[in-house]
Amino acid sequence: MRDILEIPRTDCPGEIQLKPEMYRIAKEEFGLSFSEYLERMNPSKPNDTLTAYERQLQRFGIRVKSSPEKGIYAGSLAQFFVTDSSARILFPEFISSLARWEMLVPEDDPYDVGLITGGNQMGINTNIFKELYIDDKEEDYQESVINELAAPPEFTIGYTEKAESMKKYGISIRWSDEFLRRASVEIIRPAITRFAGFQKRAIFREGLSFLLNGRGTAMTPAADTATAQSFDSSISAAGEITYRAWLKWLNSRRPYSINTTFMNFDTAFTILNMTRASIDTLALRESLDPSIKNDPRLVRGLNANPTIVVVDDAHISANTIIGIDNRYAAQRWFEIGADLTETERIILGGYERIVMSHYDGFGKIFPKATHALTLTV
Repeated sequence: MRDILEIPRTDCPGEIQLKPEMYRIAKEEFGLSFSEYLERMNPSKPNDTLTAYERQLQRFGIRVKSSPEKGIYAGSLAQFFVTDSSARILFPEFISSLARWEMLVPEDDPYDVGLITGGNQMGINTNIFKELYIDDKEEDYQESVINELAAPPEFTIGYTEKAESMKKYGISIRWSDEFLRRASVEIIRPAITRFAGFQKRAIFREGLSFLLNGRGTAMTPAADTATAQSFDSSISAAGEITYRAWLKWLNSRRPYSINTTFMNFDTAFTILNMTRASIDTLALRESLDPSIKNDPRLVRGLNANPTIVVVDDAHISANTIIGIDNRYAAQRWFEIGADLTETERIILGGYERIVMSHYDGFGKIFPKATHALTLTV
């Protein structure tokens, strides 16, 4: 990889010569997306409201968003190809940006991969990654006080020696010349985000499978599994759970706290219909006023209200719950963008189709931050 400091800079967007090979140079020589590459060439200033890519759209008069209240409307897809021969170079990145937005911004989507990984997500420009490796033994640092002459507890952090390959997801979108000439830029937006949504659903399912099964190695093992009956011996039949068993399981993984759970509809229905106290005072008080958690007169250190994510039956087995502390359970690597070969065809004139490719991979950070519960006896 070349040093990004080698990329020439300018304060004038119009001085940038857009060329077909810029996508390949950005990715293969500098490890950047096309938008990042433009940003390095024409850096945004603190008060700028547009990104470098958006300044290129503005340069060629390409409007991709409407402002009906101002009587201003987005143009057609054809504006990328008729305004200027250089403007077509911006089109693949426009499609990629729509897909990235859908993949990375949840907008209350229940299939948000961020629910699995918390904030542990990293975009890279390769389909190979190495998992984070943390060599620590919890028993080595249970005590916070150490002898004055003794060495403090130590752990090692780094990457695993073995590189893992991401899985590839992709869609191919084809259109006619007639559609290209007449379709508004905003017409294609819901189609692209819908297609990307299908990919996100598949990646979410892959993430759940990874949490449960790992890679079958010592570094990335399958999740520990317990039965509801092991937390309450009064449970006598499969598919049953008591509130006691639920609370004991949620609080059984310290120092981790199971803050997110995944289950299918029937299991979620069982959880929601558990026999509780006539008023679940802890949950009620916390929901009405989170600040009461600071009141020492109330119960502390009891996790009673994790996020419950209801997924389709195809994503998780019946009577199975996956619980995680999503601060520490998993890490995600991803690469999103247009296929370079297809990008070149679009730019050179064969623009009847675009192929969106997306690589995604998962790694475990602390395996014990994931725990599965089965409603079996």
